[in-house]
Amino acid sequence: MKRVLAILLAASMLLVGSSLFAENLNLTFEDDSDVSNWGNYDQDNMWTSASWDATGGVDGTGALKLHDGGWGFLSKRPITATIGNKYRLTVSVKTTNWADPYFLYLKVEGIGETDSVAVNSDGVFTTYTLMGTVTADSGYIKFEGMNTGTESDVWVDNLVFEDGLSTSDIVINEIYYNPPTIQGDDSDWEFLELFNTTDRDIPLEGYAITEGIKYTFVQEDTIKANSYFVLAYNAANYPGSVQWTSGGLKNSGEDIVLKDAAGNTVDSVDYDDHGDWSWLADGKGASLSLADPYGDHNDPANWYPSAFGGTPGEANGPRGVWVNFRANTATVPDTMSKNSVVQVRGSNPPLEWNGGSLIFLENEAVPEDDPYGSSDYWVGGGLFPAEVTYYKFYTNASHNTVSPGVEWEHQGWEANVDPASNDRILDLTGFTGSDTTLPVQYVNGWADKPGQYAHPWESNDTSFVVWL
Repeated sequence: MKRVLAILLAASMLLVGSSLFAENLNLTFEDDSDVSNWGNYDQDNMWTSASWDATGGVDGTGALKLHDGGWGFLSKRPITATIGNKYRLTVSVKTTNWADPYFLYLKVEGIGETDSVAVNSDGVFTTYTLMGTVTADSGYIKFEGMNTGTESDVWVDNLVFEDGLSTSDIVINEIYYNPPTIQGDDSDWEFLELFNTTDRDIPLEGYAITEGIKYTFVQEDTIKANSYFVLAYNAANYPGSVQWTSGGLKNSGEDIVLKDAAGNTVDSVDYDDHGDWSWLADGKGASLSLADPYGDHNDPANWYPSAFGGTPGEANGPRGVWVNFRANTATVPDTMSKNSVVQVRGSNPPLEWNGGSLIFLENEAVPEDDPYGSSDYWVGGGLFPAEVTYYKFYTNASHNTVSPGVEWEHQGWEANVDPASNDRILDLTGFTGSDTTLPVQYVNGWADKPGQYAHPWESNDTSFVVWL
C-alpha cells in the first residue's frame, strides 16, 4: 500500500511540474491584484519596485508601474507553461527617462531559449510580441536594463501570455504578388516569405512549393530559428533570397501550398485580389503580411497591407496607408506640368531619407467638397507606413517616368524639413479608416485653412486625402 501511495505521489508531482499549473494570462491591470507577482528586486544596489497606477494605462485606466532609482533595472513575473507547446506574449509598454546609449529589454526567460526585444524610449505605449516553443515548465516575463543615474519608470498594460497555441512550424508569412509598375516588372520584384515559428533551425531539403510558384528545396536550404526564408522571382533584387524554379504569383490570386519532404501540407494560403483582401497589395506597392501566425491563414482579416515594398527577410512591419495628395495648381511649382512625376519622400527622425513613394499628379474635376470652387486640381497617391513620417516633395517636370540617370529637376518642393518646427509631419499612428482629425501638418498653407485637412478618401477605409 505504501508503495502504491508513493507511486501516486510521484506521479502527481510530475503533473504539477509539467502541465497541471500551466497558465494563460490576460492582465489589464484594472486593480492591483497582480502587482505582488512582480516583486521588488535589488540590482547593483538600486531598487526596482512594482506598484499600481490607476490611470497610467493605454486608455487612461489601470497599469502596472515599475519604478527604478537609477542604473540597474530588473523586474520579473513568474510564469508556467507546458513543455512542447508554443507560447506567445503580447504586452503594451511605455517608458520615461530612458535614453541612449542605455537600454531596456523585455524578455521571456526560462521556459525556452531566451527571447527578447528592445523597448522603445519614446514615452508612448508600444505593443510588443514574443513567440517561441516551451522547453521547460517554468520561467519569467522579465524587464531588464541599464539607465543613467536618474530615476526611470515603465508602465505595463494589456499583457497576454498564451500557452498551447497551434500553428505550423513553418508558415507562409508575406506575399508580394503584384508589385507596382513604377517599381518595375512583376518578374523582377515578386517574392514569397516563409517564417520559422520555432526555436530551432529546420532543414528544408525535400520541402516544396507545389501550387502557385514551383520550387523544391535543396540540401543547402535551411530556415533558421525564429527567422525568415525568402523565395524570389529574381533573387538578384533580394540579397539572401533563393530564386524559385518556375511560375509567378498570379495578380488575380491563387492557392499557395507548402509541403514537407513526405508530401504533407505544412501551410497553405488562398489569397485573392478582391473581396476582403486588401486592394493595396494589388499593384499599389504593399505586400500581404501575416498578422498572426497562430490565426487562420486563409482569413483575409489575418493579413494586412505592408508599407511600400514589404519587408522581405525581416519581421513584418507597420501597416501601409494609401495617402492621396490633392493640390490646387496655385500651390504647384511653375516648373511642373500635367503628368509630371512627383516623389513624396518620407523618413523618421533623424531624417535619413528612405526612398519614398512615387506618385503621378493628374488633372481632375473639381471635387464637390472643394470650399473654393476651383476647377483645376491635381491629385496623386502613394503608400506610407502607419507611423509618424516627416515628408517632402521632389519633382521631375520634364518626364512622366523615372529612368536611370534622370535627375530630379526641381529638387525639393519646399525647404528641408526641420523637426523642431513640427511641420510637414504625416502622423498615421492613429489612423482607423474613419478618422477625420489626423494630426497632419501641410507643405503649403495652414492646418486650419478651409479645405486643408485630412479626410477619408472616397469610402475606402485604408486611405485618406491630404489637401495641399
